[in-house]
Amino acid sequence: MTKIMGSHTLKFGGTQRKIEWFTQGNNQSIAFTFDNQYTSNPTVAGSGYAVASALLGTPAQTAVTNVAPVHAFYYQYGFFVEDTYQFSRKLTLNLGIRWDQPSIYSEARDSDTVFLPNAAAPVIGNGKTVSSIVNPATGGSVPLVGLATLVNSPAWKSHREDNLHWKMFAPRVGFAYR
Repeated sequence: MTKIMGSHTLKFGGTQRKIEWFTQGNNQSIAFTFDNQYTSNPTVAGSGYAVASALLGTPAQTAVTNVAPVHAFYYQYGFFVEDTYQFSRKLTLNLGIRWDQPSIYSEARDSDTVFLPNAAAPVIGNGKTVSSIVNPATGGSVPLVGLATLVNSPAWKSHREDNLHWKMFAPRVGFAYR
């Protein structure tokens, strides 16, 4: 919008966009694991063959992976105001400021992950928690760090991959002398 007041020409406005996309994964997969369970003789230990079980089509385990659909989105905002001031017949000044909020990617069902490089990443095995390993060359302890976690979880409270940036101001200063 433009408003003219004497030797001042004020312009102000803004933009708002919601950008979203939907995808359905194509990487569905199925995995079969075969062992000697269905081709072995129960009275003879170690008998049977995994390949024979595969040829018979009798898997010991089956796993199906289905990629969930994604509904991703983010919002962009931007506002500006500027004043073109005719200081004299020969000098024109232009002052203004713009503010942008570029947003951060979000997923509607919080099925997004973030990597926290400095978070403790304990490994749990045999009922014990291991938070460091021993460097065999030095004998020193090396902490296990780095954690991939879901958004909106105890480790990462936000629904977004990063924090929003609220201080993105762009000043504008110009002049023209004729």
